[in-house]
Amino acid sequence: MYRTLIFRGVVCAASIMIFGTLLCEFFVPRTQAQSPSIQVIATQGKFQEPANSDYYYYFDRERGTISPLELQSSKAKATHRDLGLEVWGEYMLAGGRSPFRIKSGQPLEFLIHFAPGFGGIRKCEEAMKAYVFLSPARSRKNRREVVTVQWPIIGRPRINEDKILCDVKAYGDASVLVRPHEALPVGEYAFMFSDRRYSSPQEEAFFAFGIDPPGMN
Repeated sequence: MYRTLIFRGVVCAASIMIFGTLLCEFFVPRTQAQSPSIQVIATQGKFQEPANSDYYYYFDRERGTISPLELQSSKAKATHRDLGLEVWGEYMLAGGRSPFRIKSGQPLEFLIHFAPGFGGIRKCEEAMKAYVFLSPARSRKNRREVVTVQWPIIGRPRINEDKILCDVKAYGDASVLVRPHEALPVGEYAFMFSDRRYSSPQEEAFFAFGIDPPGMN
């Protein structure tokens, strides 16, 4: 029985390692240039839909503006942790710190304008919550890591345990307003999104931002 468990664990780990190697032996996170803030609420208070669909923006309700988050794309990568006893499925983002910063204590509201093909999702909050994926991005000097799977040699995989719960509601004629359930602590974060306009095949798009302490310039 004991030998059988060890054998299964080794086979499982080897399978994951081979899968991860075939999936993306080499990966290069790609970044895209950011645009300035966009005025979306006119003096009459009417909301103007963002021009870019399926793109995450930070919503400054007081100023009536939206600002595009940092956009990167990355392939999944399998890495071995705990002396090879656990395999992590993760994505790497270039740079240990996002250039898009939000002060701790500021309202955290984000907007995404769904493309027409996904417009029906807005009618179901549960579907929208499943569609929105916000996760911590662990800072490691010159990179950030978004972990989606932790798979021990023996035991069940832990999938999306770091996902941050958000309230997601329809906003305007075609957009969605996203608010994290709780205030986010200081750190790095990213929304994950699948869209071929912002990433190539086998890649995911990440809309990243960071939270700074209140007194930090």
